[in-house]
Amino acid sequence: MAAITSKEGHRFEVDEKDGFLYIMLHLKGSRKGRNIGRVRLADRVLEITRNREKHLMKKGKAYGFNEYVMRTAKTFDKIELQDDYGTYVFPRQLILDSGSYLYFKEEGFEKQLFLPLFMIQSFKVQDVI
Repeated sequence: MAAITSKEGHRFEVDEKDGFLYIMLHLKGSRKGRNIGRVRLADRVLEITRNREKHLMKKGKAYGFNEYVMRTAKTFDKIELQDDYGTYVFPRQLILDSGSYLYFKEEGFEKQLFLPLFMIQSFKVQDVI
């Protein structure tokens, strides 16, 4: 298992297992880790699962993505996001080019790039079964 610490003091743990890289985030000052997702190494895709009710930022109708992970990624080029309404596959570059920065530093969260749901929905590949 490899660990990387961002300049803000957040620790990212990366564990390779069975053809996947599992990415966990430990926010500075927190003991509990947060699952970022897993990278399918064979086709360079970051798999992310979200619950729309819980994870969608209501005000901007957007999903947040860890800015540090998106900016420094070397093992994936695409995101496969699955939520309660379907599966969406889109390029990581879309987040970097079109995402809006938000940083909830006072709440102890990491810097995120928020991508509007309407942009993500145009990359839908499958409805929920």
